[in-house]
Amino acid sequence: MRKILLLAMCLALIVTLCGTAEAKKQPYGGISKCKMCHQGMHANIYKRYMASKHAGAYKNMIAKYPAAAKDGTCLKCHTSGYKKGGFVPGDAKSIAEFGGVTCEGCHGPMGGHASNPSDAKLKKGKFKCYKCHFSPPSSGMHKHKGQLHGKN
Repeated sequence: MRKILLLAMCLALIVTLCGTAEAKKQPYGGISKCKMCHQGMHANIYKRYMASKHAGAYKNMIAKYPAAAKDGTCLKCHTSGYKKGGFVPGDAKSIAEFGGVTCEGCHGPMGGHASNPSDAKLKKGKFKCYKCHFSPPSSGMHKHKGQLHGKN
């Protein structure tokens, strides 16, 4: 009986520390779902986001480099959820929802949280800044290096 209790306690600790499978399997929801709750609350996170460089990451990229709109190397950092159930190149609705580094670009897929915000298992993900800011082609200083972007 003690072994079963100890095993159950260890399993509970592992689930608590690592998160649940449900939280990891959330779909992408899109920026409009984030806006529904986060506009006007939490010091108006949505308004601050819309004024950020992250919000304009896709728009600014294609304005300067139109060919980048189809370049997966660029899209994985300048959009949210590219090839993961989020951003789809050329799709107007997808561009509106996932063009730019949206909330889900940093926190991970949050469609489940948007559908059921009171469910404690559907927590926001951890920030993943390093995936874009400290890996090629980015130098980590919000500048790019390489053939497409020239010498910055």
